[in-house]
Amino acid sequence: MSSKKSTGKSSNIIPLESFLEAWIKNGKAKTWREFAEAMNVASTKAGYDALDVSQDYKELHLRCSKVQDVANKAGYIGTYQRPSRPAKPRALTMKELLASNPKLRPTG
Repeated sequence: MSSKKSTGKSSNIIPLESFLEAWIKNGKAKTWREFAEAMNVASTKAGYDALDVSQDYKELHLRCSKVQDVANKAGYIGTYQRPSRPAKPRALTMKELLASNPKLRPTG
């Protein structure tokens, strides 16, 4: 195995087997944040890079979704348990914003 020294590159992410073990161990968390933070601890304890916390652990969500998809396509029925990641509130469209706030409308 290569050195586990942190490089900040995606090549130093927790390997799949360790990732799955951590997922199974932490999948019963009550909230997405609790699950993500436990997965982050598992990654750093194993000597790999910390998970990217940006956008509420979006990369973790994407990796979990991909792993689940691959397992299902390989014929393994069932799901790895984990809490749902809360949806980011949708930003108002320009039309909705102007309709809801007259102070922002153009004048003249």
